[in-house]
Amino acid sequence: MQGVVQYQVCSDRICLLPTRVNFNIPYQIETLPVRPAYAFMTRTIDTVPAEGFSLPEADTLEKALSQGFWAFILLAAIMGALAWLTPCVFPMIPITVSYFAKQAKDSMEQAANAGMVLEYWQEQEIHLLDVLTAREMELMKGLYNEYLEKQAKAEAGESE
Repeated sequence: MQGVVQYQVCSDRICLLPTRVNFNIPYQIETLPVRPAYAFMTRTIDTVPAEGFSLPEADTLEKALSQGFWAFILLAAIMGALAWLTPCVFPMIPITVSYFAKQAKDSMEQAANAGMVLEYWQEQEIHLLDVLTAREMELMKGLYNEYLEKQAKAEAGESE
């Protein structure tokens, strides 16, 4: 392994010029047999609950809509506004606004239209990611429940 270390020494009155030191550490990788303690996975990180893994029911959207369509829209708008306060989004707001303002030098209407187009495509992306994530979670739920069923059958077979 080769590298360079750069450092600078200072006192309360003066600093010396930065110094660079090259280093070379020889090493060799050998192929050895796997230690018995690591040959098979025998430990778990988390305990698996006996009742299995569960996701929210598929009718949660129906529950939200049962309060009324406009209540659902209001909730969605509030959640969207709160999302703007997250650390990854909030600093981007002035950058985005200034970008569109520069693009539409003469017309605020052009800037507003460009912003709406950007917002539309961002919403489409979010919806697509939501659908893909929901499908993935359903797949994971099915696989995990199948695993738990196999474990239960194996334990039942051992106890007989």
